Amino acid sequence: MIEANPAYHRALLTKNRHAYVLRGCLSPDRRPSTVRVQPAGVLGGIARMMHRSHVDFIGARTKPEVEVNCFPLDSVAEALGITQVLLGL
Repeated sequence: MIEANPAYHRALLTKNRHAYVLRGCLSPDRRPSTVRVQPAGVLGGIARMMHRSHVDFIGARTKPEVEVNCFPLDSVAEALGITQVLLGL
């Protein structure tokens, strides 16, 4: 599980699920990066990639941004030893 929002990440850890949990995000680039995330529940996201109308809609101008490390999906999969991903059902 990958969660950038610090509050949601803490909540995930309390669930005691049998899963790996990464506090971070998937990188929008092909390399690791640090981005500023606007937490807004399920409507949050990477601040620099949000459209101005979305920022206004979620009221992001009044909420602090959070700095988060982001990683490419292939790097996360490699770190976990995942060699194949099955898509679809």
